[in-house]
Amino acid sequence: FVLIKGSGQAGHWFVYDTTRGINAGNDPFGKWNSSAAYNDGVTNGEDRIDSYTSGFTVSGSDTNHNTLNDTYIYLAIA
Repeated sequence: FVLIKGSGQAGHWFVYDTTRGINAGNDPFGKWNSSAAYNDGVTNGEDRIDSYTSGFTVSGSDTNHNTLNDTYIYLAIA
């Protein structure tokens, strides 16, 4: 389970979990501050995070979770 948000942004609280799938490919995600359904990650080929036994990394091309000079808040539970 990973919850992540840019602290300096008015953006979304993104949530990822292993039930929907976190892998090296398309990552389904939800937005806790939105009434929209979970995004399956497949539509736009969204590889936003990758999990490892020692933690996770964010994709270098994802501007929702990897913007230069921004600070992020996250909660990760293994």
